[in-house]
Amino acid sequence: MKKIAIISGILLSSIFTYGQKSSSSFLRLNRMDLNVTAGTTGIGVDLSADLGELFRARVGGTFMPHFKYVTDFGVEVGDDKELSPEKFDRLSGMLEEMTGFKVDNTIDMAGTPSFNNFRLLVDVFPFRKIESLKGIKDLYFTAGFYAGPKKVAKAVNTTEDMPSLMAVSIYNSMYTKVENYMYTGSYGTNSDGTPITSLFMGIELDPAQYEQFLDYGKMGMPLGTMDGYETDYWGDPILDADGNPIPKTYKMEPDENSMVKADAVVNAFRPYLGVGYNHSFKKNDKFRIGVDAGAMFWGGSPKLITHDGTDLVHEVYGVPGKIGKYVDIVKALKVFPVLNLSVSYRLY
Repeated sequence: MKKIAIISGILLSSIFTYGQKSSSSFLRLNRMDLNVTAGTTGIGVDLSADLGELFRARVGGTFMPHFKYVTDFGVEVGDDKELSPEKFDRLSGMLEEMTGFKVDNTIDMAGTPSFNNFRLLVDVFPFRKIESLKGIKDLYFTAGFYAGPKKVAKAVNTTEDMPSLMAVSIYNSMYTKVENYMYTGSYGTNSDGTPITSLFMGIELDPAQYEQFLDYGKMGMPLGTMDGYETDYWGDPILDADGNPIPKTYKMEPDENSMVKADAVVNAFRPYLGVGYNHSFKKNDKFRIGVDAGAMFWGGSPKLITHDGTDLVHEVYGVPGKIGKYVDIVKALKVFPVLNLSVSYRLY
């Protein structure tokens, strides 16, 4: 990013210097403006230079103000949607008694844009020298690029839901240990290779409770289906009542810090094509007002990657609820629509 800004600054400075020295009216620098823009790319500031009558170069940056959009999704236990609410009530009561943390049946996530860009644009005014088209002489066409961090938005669970996610993490850890015990006779091993000796803080279960615990299933946030099928402990497909493999459900679980996160990711280099119009104030030609409209090509539909590396846009199907509507919007944005208003002040 810094290299792009430095190279573009050198390039623009060279153009300005050459334009000032050139005797050609085609490239002579005859005006430089300070521009402030506002629109779909956020708030922007840049410098522009008219190179003769037909060309203008612009260099600057944009910043998207931070705002939060809160959405939520449900927590389920196991894979049976009909029995999940009943199981959830029992398990949430057990977890609250064990840990002191109450588990809510929904988790809120707050999304925040981080869409900041450097931009270098060149405008072409094809009608300025055509006397019969004076009414549109200030219409121009633009080519150039925006560049910035690949991550253009992020979402993370709200602070209020951290106790719930911590309790879910504790339960899932216990479930995994019970699953290991049922199939191997051991709770498993720690990262240093030593055996795990209890479920949680010394808790042991009556042998009859293991099957019941395992029957509950894991807690998580179901967000659609993925390619593949559900598998058992040994990796074999799980079959439904008709003997068919059950499609794989993507169930998001908290990370090692008991949090859930997602990032919207696009290409760092984003070409731009557009059209615009600007005009000087009649009483004071030091000022211009203008509008730009076009498309920023950021590499197809953005990726929406969760903390476990799953892409909700390209790898998960049928995402439900508010999250699903957001995913559908992201999937449709194969290019980013640009609409900016600008006010310019002539420096010289």
